[in-house]
Amino acid sequence: MKGFFRITDHLARGAFVVAVAALAGVFVLDCFRIVSRYFFGMPQNWVPGMLALLTNWAVFLGVGWYLYVRETIVIDYFYEKWLSPSWRRRVDVLTSLVVVAFAVLAIRYGWNVYLRGDHQSSLSTLPLAYKWYTLPFVLGMLLGLIGTIKFLVLKPEREGTA
Repeated sequence: MKGFFRITDHLARGAFVVAVAALAGVFVLDCFRIVSRYFFGMPQNWVPGMLALLTNWAVFLGVGWYLYVRETIVIDYFYEKWLSPSWRRRVDVLTSLVVVAFAVLAIRYGWNVYLRGDHQSSLSTLPLAYKWYTLPFVLGMLLGLIGTIKFLVLKPEREGTA
């Protein structure tokens, strides 16, 4: 099982790199669009669709990464100060179960959208199918699901050795 999680650790890092590259692409393309339109008077009609596509990849793979490494939003003051370690563990398990349920539903319905997404998106003048806008959502939720399962499986081992 640990070998599987080592592989998924590498895949998660790769997804993070892709998300950062997509975010950089959003910045570069948006700057290109602004310069092209306002300085040269040549609007690029394909850029908004590519911005939407790259934004999907950046956001959903980034969310998948943060769910995978469990870097979600926590109000530390309440969590650390008011909850005992046993209650923290219960809260962690409860939130993990919510993440698992949401991720399973998101993967199921997102994959159905991906399979039916052969028609062209109206977001771009480029011939991009809807599935390329949906794929990062499914991959991000898959990363979140695997990371949460990893937390639930390996967390008791870490607490027992401490």
